[in-house]
Amino acid sequence: MRYHYGMRKVFLYVLCVTLIFGGVYWYRFAESKCRVPVLYDIGDIDPRFNISKDEVRDALSTAESLWEDATGKNLFTYTPGTPFKVNFVYDERQDVTDESHEAQTVLDSKQNISEEIYTKYARMQEEYEDLKASYEARVARYEENLAAYNAEVSEWNSKGGAPEDAYRDLASRERALESESKELNERAQKLNDFTEALNELSFKGNQVVEDYNKDVAWYNTMFATEREFTQGEYHGDAISIYQFDDMTELKKVLAHELGHALSLDHVEGAASIMHDVMEGAFSGFALSSFDIAEYNRVCGE
Repeated sequence: MRYHYGMRKVFLYVLCVTLIFGGVYWYRFAESKCRVPVLYDIGDIDPRFNISKDEVRDALSTAESLWEDATGKNLFTYTPGTPFKVNFVYDERQDVTDESHEAQTVLDSKQNISEEIYTKYARMQEEYEDLKASYEARVARYEENLAAYNAEVSEWNSKGGAPEDAYRDLASRERALESESKELNERAQKLNDFTEALNELSFKGNQVVEDYNKDVAWYNTMFATEREFTQGEYHGDAISIYQFDDMTELKKVLAHELGHALSLDHVEGAASIMHDVMEGAFSGFALSSFDIAEYNRVCGE
């Protein structure tokens, strides 16, 4: 079964990978009738697929149940030792997929780091704005009190000096103004420290984004090209699996090839299991009316 594989461009903060499978592989059966149950065994599994025999068995069980539940018949039987094998053949197709997944994992990690930096920056920026607003309000009150204090001092000086009680009041206010001035200087220093921290964080964030964009450009160069390849294939005496993105997709590929093992041909309907094109991300796992009609045509109702 031939598939068309492609990926769309990746943008900053948005990693959008679309798999498009296409192509046509025609099967011809001259008045063929399915012979059931189809006895099958699990053959060779290249270890580079990083999938266990039990996982393959579970995926096959799900794939065969899709047909058997819909038809109410025992169509497939797992039979260790039988000649008909399901093999996993690792080559450039899965290798490119694995490299793409690894690269995407790196991109996702860097995107998360960038988002974490942005969140931290936004939180610090908010704290800085609150501190700045509080500081500016206190500076305004300080300047107002200082102006009132200086005006009163000038007034008493013009009169030749302040009486003792007024002098004591002015001295107390002077000490309060000096204390407030010291606290304001400390606040100003804290604001300066905040500014430096924000600038450092912004610089770090820009470096992460720049690094991320370089990786995106490399990813697009390596993987954003359209290719046509065979993802799975029924040979008559065996099924070969060459590529799958995840277990969910593997189940559909197996269900498709098991359909060919029943002598079924390709059908219409993009959502059909026996459709010759897997379009975009696989989101469903059910036989379509076209699949059922093809089964009835070949195997009888």
